[in-house]
Amino acid sequence: MKVPQGRLFVISGPSGVGKDAVIEKVVAADPRVRRSVSYTTRRPRPNERDGVDYSFVAREEFERLIDEGEFLEYATYDGNLYGTSARRVADLEAAGYDVILKIDVKGAEQVRKKLPGATFVFLEPPSMQELIRRTTKRQTESAEDRSARQMIAEVEMKYASHYDHVVVNDDLDRAVEEVLEIIGIRVAMLIAGGVAAYKLVDLASSLTQAGCDVRVAMTESARRFVGPASFRGVTGNPVMTSLWSEGGEPEPHVFLGDWAQVILLAPATANVIGRVAAGLSSDLVSATLLAARCPVVVAPAMNDAMWSKPAVEDNITRLRQRGFVLVQPASGHLASGHTGEGRLADSAAILQAMSQAIQGRFDYAGRRVVVSAGGTREPIDPVRFIGNYSSGKMGLALAEAAADRGAQVKLVTTMSHPAHRGVQEQKVETAEEMLGELRQDLAGADLLVMAAAVADFRPTTRTDHKIRREETPHLNLDLEPVPDLLAALGKEHAAEGLFMVGFAAESGDLDARAIEKARRKGLQAIVANDISRQDIGFGSDYNEGVMFFSDGSRHPLDRMTKREMADRILDLVLPRLKR
Repeated sequence: MKVPQGRLFVISGPSGVGKDAVIEKVVAADPRVRRSVSYTTRRPRPNERDGVDYSFVAREEFERLIDEGEFLEYATYDGNLYGTSARRVADLEAAGYDVILKIDVKGAEQVRKKLPGATFVFLEPPSMQELIRRTTKRQTESAEDRSARQMIAEVEMKYASHYDHVVVNDDLDRAVEEVLEIIGIRVAMLIAGGVAAYKLVDLASSLTQAGCDVRVAMTESARRFVGPASFRGVTGNPVMTSLWSEGGEPEPHVFLGDWAQVILLAPATANVIGRVAAGLSSDLVSATLLAARCPVVVAPAMNDAMWSKPAVEDNITRLRQRGFVLVQPASGHLASGHTGEGRLADSAAILQAMSQAIQGRFDYAGRRVVVSAGGTREPIDPVRFIGNYSSGKMGLALAEAAADRGAQVKLVTTMSHPAHRGVQEQKVETAEEMLGELRQDLAGADLLVMAAAVADFRPTTRTDHKIRREETPHLNLDLEPVPDLLAALGKEHAAEGLFMVGFAAESGDLDARAIEKARRKGLQAIVANDISRQDIGFGSDYNEGVMFFSDGSRHPLDRMTKREMADRILDLVLPRLKR
């Protein structure tokens, strides 16, 4: 499948204007945005992290990278070299991320010549006096250095008019909001066959003018009410009309489901609502909704009698239960000549619902989540091991759900999983390897979810050669207990304030055993499920269980897909996390 290409945003401005603070909050607010880390030869300032704020290298290393053609741009600033890695930018864009570059004014001019299609943002201080105050507050430079920096800043400020956007950083939150508006939101509009379909052209135009990247998909019946050319004209993007479009995406429904940050289904007729509620995927629109990984807003429109029927009401309830956001239809004159409820809601109501859906979806933005997954393998010899039937699907679902909701996610797993945007994966084999990796990942984490099925026992010794059956008529294995990973992690200094969730795979007396396990391991929560059932748990795409919290609350988790359960677990945990 072709991944949608990301976009490049260049943020520049004088030193001390607050570029790092703005970019950090923008990246935390939008999980589809990544920062490209530049190289520099200067020394790190207090609190700067190598590989996060900059890649700090010696001048000799920097010059070697120049010779190898590594840089998109590079320049000397205040006696130090700074450069942007072309490879890092290209890799992030190819993975579908929007990329932010923080570079000086001279570097931005170089990038403009090479990549004129990038978006250039100049971050400006409210006044030169305020800029001087901020640089003085740093206390990292001498008075002479600050004076030289002021002279450079005065020259740089004259370049502001060259930029696509100028953002005044007089208030950090407002500046962040303005940059997010510049980056825009990726909106997929799914148009169904109703009389009100023509109204969506104006909405698509408004979203595009507001800076959103809008892609439209239509059902065959929608094309009877409004032509694809109208939507292409206002969005500037081709319109998708079939699962079998020649020369387009090989899987257009998966493309849209992966690409979009919010999906709007409108006008949602009784027909399309019924098909979506039933989980059907007979056309591009319904298939895209099944492939969606983002919030979905549904704006119904139909005759008042149809809207009031129990069958439609039941389908609307099912959509709400699955997390769809419903926009209440308006009352008034209908195309049928009747007057009543069923008109497509006005654009303001639809836009408000979309905005709220996006804000609610990224409720884990700025959080660090660590997840373990899969069954550990304890080696007997080079080809045999003690393991279990765990597929790692529950842990993967938790990692993907947290990433899709804005979290920075580390997945420590024994299994091989498809790559997922926003999830950093680390492969391990044994319980000891998993413990070592998790210890390194605890610092700065908000939530640890131990979904891995860690072996209870391991061989006391491992042979370096294969045990041959012909030479071993009887094999006795001496086993020893595997250290308790959760108990060990709970004693780490980095675990202070960390919210820890465990899993209990039991075959009976679910409540009592889960509660005892949570108390013994010092967990804040535990999820228990019955492994004796064949329709859930190990290897299945479905799960069912109960979640217990240390405050004594008990929350049943009815049978659902593991991804649905992952979101439900995160819903229950979120209000209990420290701010």
